[in-house]
Amino acid sequence: MIFICNLFISQLIEKSRSVDAVGAVADDGEDQKAKAISPIGDETKSEHGVRYGERNKVSPQNHGSAVAAAGAGTSNESNLLKEAKALKEEEKEGNRETVNSIIYTLFNNQKQQPQLPAAVQQSNNFNVVTLDEIYDGFVLNCARLTSQTLLNVNKMAAEKGCWNMYFNVNPLEYLNIAIGKLFKKSGFKLQLSSKFICYSGAHTKKRIEEISHRIQSCSLTDLQIMNQNINFVDFQKLVSSKTINNFFLKNVTVYGEHNEVLEIDEILKELPNVKNFECWFKCFNEVTPDTAKLISYLSRFINLKTFKLCNVPRMFDLFAFSVFIRRHENVIFILEYRWQQDFAQDGILAIAKKLIIPSSCSLIIEFAKPLIFSH
Repeated sequence: MIFICNLFISQLIEKSRSVDAVGAVADDGEDQKAKAISPIGDETKSEHGVRYGERNKVSPQNHGSAVAAAGAGTSNESNLLKEAKALKEEEKEGNRETVNSIIYTLFNNQKQQPQLPAAVQQSNNFNVVTLDEIYDGFVLNCARLTSQTLLNVNKMAAEKGCWNMYFNVNPLEYLNIAIGKLFKKSGFKLQLSSKFICYSGAHTKKRIEEISHRIQSCSLTDLQIMNQNINFVDFQKLVSSKTINNFFLKNVTVYGEHNEVLEIDEILKELPNVKNFECWFKCFNEVTPDTAKLISYLSRFINLKTFKLCNVPRMFDLFAFSVFIRRHENVIFILEYRWQQDFAQDGILAIAKKLIIPSSCSLIIEFAKPLIFSH
């Protein structure tokens, strides 16, 4: 356990002289509360690295304390007394700053067993504000958006040439913001929560990069992206919280750690709590004969309700996909195939009828209508 408190020096001396005492400390009565924000950096790794290389593993480290016992018995008491006297002198000089310390005081030859902090300490502390707090109905108070400000946005959606930021109090209202100009005025960071939507035209495939460098943390439950190319770091930022329930991708290419195109199974690994999943395959070479097999290797998604794949090619292995279906009872599966000629449709439907799937599941096979080009 970590004790962060103000120490009364006289109490500290008294405690250290008592052989039976076990490092009891008292605070000054003020509760210290801080909002811990999990920053997302470029060093973020995911399980994708397993396929292309070993993942980086980060182990927590113990940090030195202001007051620590060097051993047991007399030497421990002596060191503690020296620290107490030093703090006593500082107290006389008027220095009453809070002493942040981890005290491991051991007596009677008891073994020292320091414990790790319950939460990772953050190097940066941000002042979190919402759009409701900095907008008075007429003017956006940019003075409150400093480099140490974290702007919490409940819902953010891309629009042509700008971004819509929705209010928390009234989620139907939003501000239409030229985000690039706002970024030039202030170095604030973004905290995205709840919903993020990026639908864009075919010629603006990097809209997410307009804001990704300012995203400090995400706790999204709804992620919808269309007509975008997303690099590995940006994708990791958006899915980092592992809290996404609704997921929609259409005409999107997600690149991996080594600039390879991520396959659908790699994307699904980042969505352990997904309820509604919909993905449109972008082009013909995105699906191989192994695509369905890779999906079948995935563990069960305990919250899954609907699973929809669109623009599915004929080579999609239904028998392999049925393994994934059997792992998910009470789920609706929808496969919308690309346009197929009649004989090809009949062949796909015949295979679907042979599949062994739970009676509680629904497998719906659909076919896109042929494209009609006008002259």
